[in-house]
Amino acid sequence: MLRFEIFGFSVSVHWPFWLVCFLLGKGFVMKSVDDFYRVLLWTISIFLSILVHELGHAFMGRKYGAVPVIHLHGLGGLAAFSGKRFSRRQHIAVTAAGPAASFALALASLLFVSIIPQMPHQIALVPKKKSASLGNPPLVGLESARTGRPVPA
Repeated sequence: MLRFEIFGFSVSVHWPFWLVCFLLGKGFVMKSVDDFYRVLLWTISIFLSILVHELGHAFMGRKYGAVPVIHLHGLGGLAAFSGKRFSRRQHIAVTAAGPAASFALALASLLFVSIIPQMPHQIALVPKKKSASLGNPPLVGLESARTGRPVPA
């Protein structure tokens, strides 16, 4: 089990969490280094998204005087609270804070992706014509693997 603290919250990550991430990321069919990196990126993304969601609950619970502890397990996560019983309004706020944090993460991710330049993994070297000598195609220019259009310099 992995244990750490973030923003003053105790977080524990149980081994079934990593196993489920691995299985859902199709880690059992890895055939290349690229597949390994894909599963690693998937696992990091799932870890961060569930952690941010649980942190939303935890921050709101702390605002109302509770002592939150976060557990990530095979089916997701749990923000457990001790030291405080919430009123109905507080309970609704704590419950809504997790999805609100997830929504904020989604918006931040979309903003980030929209302002960065085209990523290198989306660019492929595409041969323009065949070379008469040695039968090897020359790599004349870069084209986007997604659109097929030349990439501006």
